[in-house]
Amino acid sequence: MKELVEFLITPYLQHPDELSLTVVEGTSSTLIEVRVHDDDYANVRGEEGRNFQAVQQVVAAAGGSVKPVVDLMEPGAA
Repeated sequence: MKELVEFLITPYLQHPDELSLTVVEGTSSTLIEVRVHDDDYANVRGEEGRNFQAVQQVVAAAGGSVKPVVDLMEPGAA
């Protein structure tokens, strides 16, 4: 799942080396936290969040029995 998220988000990045994905696996869901360079945040999010919503929908469709939750962390978030 992590590889899919990376594949979907990388085209939006001007600083792909600063992409960070943190995966927290639970029994019924998997949380994937996405952190990008501050300059890339708006591109990944897209107008009204549409780009990132599309990423979430594709990942959800590929999730199978485990519900994947993809979260884009705000710039400066710890």
